[in-house]
Amino acid sequence: MNTTDQEALDYFYEELDSYYDEDEQGEIFDGLDD
Repeated sequence: MNTTDQEALDYFYEELDSYYDEDEQGEIFDGLDD
Protein backbone atom coordinates (compact mmCIF):
# COMPACT_ATOMS: atom_id res chain seq x y z
CA MET A 1 0.00 0.00 0.00
CA ASN A 2 1.39 3.38 -0.90
CA THR A 3 1.19 6.60 1.10
CA THR A 4 -1.75 7.93 -0.88
CA ASP A 5 -3.80 4.83 -0.10
CA GLN A 6 -2.96 5.11 3.59
CA GLU A 7 -3.94 8.77 3.67
CA ALA A 8 -7.21 7.93 1.94
CA LEU A 9 -7.91 5.21 4.52
CA ASP A 10 -7.07 7.55 7.39
CA TYR A 11 -9.47 10.13 5.98
CA PHE A 12 -12.14 7.50 5.36
CA TYR A 13 -11.99 6.19 8.93
CA GLU A 14 -11.99 9.70 10.38
CA GLU A 15 -15.15 10.42 8.41
CA LEU A 16 -16.67 7.14 9.64
CA ASP A 17 -15.82 8.03 13.23
CA SER A 18 -17.39 11.47 12.98
CA TYR A 19 -20.45 10.00 11.26
CA TYR A 20 -21.06 7.16 13.70
CA ASP A 21 -20.35 9.34 16.73
CA GLU A 22 -23.66 11.03 15.90
CA ASP A 23 -25.46 7.65 15.90
CA GLU A 24 -25.60 4.50 18.04
CA GLN A 25 -21.98 3.55 17.42
CA GLY A 26 -22.04 0.43 19.59
CA GLU A 27 -24.96 -1.19 17.80
CA ILE A 28 -23.50 -0.57 14.35
CA PHE A 29 -20.05 -1.97 15.12
CA ASP A 30 -21.35 -4.89 17.17
CA GLY A 31 -23.02 -6.11 13.98
CA LEU A 32 -19.71 -5.98 12.11
CA ASP A 33 -17.91 -8.05 14.74
CA ASP A 34 -20.04 -11.17 14.22
